[in-house]
Amino acid sequence: MLLDPSLISKAIPVGSSRYYSLRFSPAALRPDLQILLIWYREVSAIPRLVSDQQVAQAKLSWWYQELHQAIAGQSKLPLAQALSKLINKYQLPVEIFDQIVAAVMHDLTPTPHDDWPSLEHYAQQMGGNLADLLCRVSGAESADDLKLAGELGSFICLVELMQELGLSLRRHSNPIPTMLMQQHALSHQFLDADDAPQQLAKLLAEMTQHLQDRYKAAARQTEDQKPQLQMVLIQAELASALLNTLQKSDFMVLDQRISLTPLRKLWLAWRCSKRKTLKI
Repeated sequence: MLLDPSLISKAIPVGSSRYYSLRFSPAALRPDLQILLIWYREVSAIPRLVSDQQVAQAKLSWWYQELHQAIAGQSKLPLAQALSKLINKYQLPVEIFDQIVAAVMHDLTPTPHDDWPSLEHYAQQMGGNLADLLCRVSGAESADDLKLAGELGSFICLVELMQELGLSLRRHSNPIPTMLMQQHALSHQFLDADDAPQQLAKLLAEMTQHLQDRYKAAARQTEDQKPQLQMVLIQAELASALLNTLQKSDFMVLDQRISLTPLRKLWLAWRCSKRKTLKI
């Protein structure tokens, strides 16, 4: 089924981490992996693209209904139909899609995360579940592989949240757990403070250490080649490189969006595709 090219370009823009991870995936799987990434983008982007909360909630509910109508053979939406065929083809658990929708619904409320477990639960519901689905389509079946995929997807999500922190704060959405904010004597209105960048850097340094420890623990589980996790391994290695870059910038994320160059992403993705493991 042919999808609108604009959906593809928005979900997998040239030069993005997802673009390179898809590029180094098996050619036969790319159309199916692409469908997952497009659906994920259409749903996860709603809080960012729709400013009115009620309209956004209605749109998200519509996507939820379209997915379940497609599974029942009742949707006429091309993307929903394509996703339904994918679910049947790979026996993908529908509850994973529902969990992603539930996490996006949380994004539509101003309720902050209370602590690390709350934030990590959100990251698992979003990035972890997406990684799980991508790896199932790529042939992952064992519980250990799917657990590792979820851990890596969560790591990727948390790094992306850190990268986009400045933009999120300007939209009055703060993903940093309240407990961590309090430990660093920051309020949710800390952007008005003169020492905000310095205080934030200390907080993000603590988060970074936690994330780097998680990444190293996951990398040790990939000492044996895992081709069925290749797409997520590539994204995780790119996220790790991005995290290091954010750290070297002293976490200057409030007023700029720091990223890797497309050339560096290409090099790292190619190297990871050859190893099929993560580099510590």
